[in-house]
Amino acid sequence: MTLLSHLHRRAAARSDPIRYEVIPSDLHELGTVLAENPRQLLAATSEWYRTDPRFHEYRGGQLFRNVFPNLAEEASGPLREIVARGDRDDLAFVLDTLAAYQGAEPIFVICMDVVDRLDAGDDLLGRVSRVLGERGILTGDYGSVEADRAEHAQLAAWLDDPRAKVKAFAKEERRRITQSMAQEQRRATGEIEHMKEDWGESAVKAKPEQDAATRGA
Repeated sequence: MTLLSHLHRRAAARSDPIRYEVIPSDLHELGTVLAENPRQLLAATSEWYRTDPRFHEYRGGQLFRNVFPNLAEEASGPLREIVARGDRDDLAFVLDTLAAYQGAEPIFVICMDVVDRLDAGDDLLGRVSRVLGERGILTGDYGSVEADRAEHAQLAAWLDDPRAKVKAFAKEERRRITQSMAQEQRRATGEIEHMKEDWGESAVKAKPEQDAATRGA
């Protein structure tokens, strides 16, 4: 646990964890050591969270993601155990940990476990929505629309879930995302039209090529 204490001190010393990498993305041998006991890692980062929940996504959450980037069963299982037996603070801790995964598909099953623990109208349902909607770097004029479309498709699998709360949540989220996609589509299309007016057709055509080059870099 000495290694974890060192990482905690390093993370806590940063006043702006959003701007600066407080947890190294490449943990080398340290990552291998930490991966041996995910429950111990969660217990440690949970203590960090209870001491100071601010920026957990960029501290304890980011550390957990760096150790378990694919959120395989050995990592997701302990998180689901916390959701099943934990209190409200535990649920918030799990959600803030999952926020570091930027909406990746493996977090959906855990988020739906959280949904099933909550009553309609609970503020934490909004947090679940935000965690599922977290995005990494978006590229292209319609990057946000494409990301919303992917989330909309992933939620379809939960429409037939036997848990009534999960089914209702998935239906409402898909309705909300459909509206969001339409608004974002109109916004992006409007910006493109303004660019055509200001810079000409050739400049607008060149932009997708620049975006593709950026993605391939």
